Amino acid sequence: WHALSTIWACQAGKDVCVEKPVSHNIWEGRKMVEAARKYGRVVQADLDRRSSESRAMALEYVRQGKLGKIIRAHSFVYKRRKSIGKLAKSVQPPSTVDYNLWSGPARMMPVMRERFEYNWHWFWEYAGGEATNNGPHTLDVVRHGLGYMGLPKRVMAFGGRFGYDDSGETPNTQVAILDYDPAPIYFEVRGLPRKSGDPLMDANHMKSSTGVPIQAGKERTGTNNNAVIICQDGYVSGSTVYDNNGKMIKQFKAKGVNKGQRFINAIRSRKISDLRVDILEGHISTSLCHMANIAWQVGRQASPADVKNAIGADQTALDVYQGYQNHLAANGVNLEKTRSTLGTWLEMDSDKERFTAGDNLDAANALLRREYREPFVIRDKV
Repeated sequence: WHALSTIWACQAGKDVCVEKPVSHNIWEGRKMVEAARKYGRVVQADLDRRSSESRAMALEYVRQGKLGKIIRAHSFVYKRRKSIGKLAKSVQPPSTVDYNLWSGPARMMPVMRERFEYNWHWFWEYAGGEATNNGPHTLDVVRHGLGYMGLPKRVMAFGGRFGYDDSGETPNTQVAILDYDPAPIYFEVRGLPRKSGDPLMDANHMKSSTGVPIQAGKERTGTNNNAVIICQDGYVSGSTVYDNNGKMIKQFKAKGVNKGQRFINAIRSRKISDLRVDILEGHISTSLCHMANIAWQVGRQASPADVKNAIGADQTALDVYQGYQNHLAANGVNLEKTRSTLGTWLEMDSDKERFTAGDNLDAANALLRREYREPFVIRDKV
């Protein structure tokens, strides 16, 4: 509903603050940008990690080259998600719900979940799983820090829905490589705990450019979401800058920006520059999540050897894969028996926002948009 309600609001002369993910697919995200510009509306993407002035100062420190050349970035979302159960047959929507209106642009699908609220996140018809649920926040941070204003030249992904057999469709464990020049982004999702029966979630175990473990969160019961940019002479994690040995160089502290006030200020001034995250920025950051999902959706079942062969000589990606394999083994998943879904490289034309090469190319491009259900339609010309 996010894209359609935003476009309709722009057409009605309204300004909009839209939640993450701003869109259900890449094509409609671009239509949101077109509508905002055509009707002269202020449209803010509610990616609230940009509200942190201290984080913005740390990212600027990196962009100024004070840690040397940027090598790579990591974005990760580790959040416990339990099974939603498996239904043998569909159930009726709650009697208090207008299911036609609730479905909106989506097809009126059979309800295959006991909990009607929230668990729709794990079905492709309505959402994109954890990748689009929380991924836009951390991917927006690293993209902002790297200064990228387009889509990566290519993407690959692997993962699966591991640890339980339920009605959910989206992966609960997922890795994507977003191959930007000069510094790639490695994106990870984990929904299982650090090991079977453990209440704690993993911390990320990536290493600096000299092989020293990076400080990017602790094993805990809560969510471990973060964004880290790794450079020749150190790295930034959150609002703190470290050297390659993990010693703190600088910690930025500043009063945060009230995202609501930013939106109000922009409404009054009519200046897009007064927004922390304009809809164009939100569209690009969310599109990275969509690319990760599309690469996975058009993938095939693959052995560990297949995945490593697809990764090739990228040592960082091989290290990420090893962490992925270890994490799943700790949860009782043997990837030789329970295969990952592997989507090999898809090449992207950033200007046209369309895939140009790769396995299952037609299927991948078909997932750039959806078929809309009258009257809940986003038109080609907004």
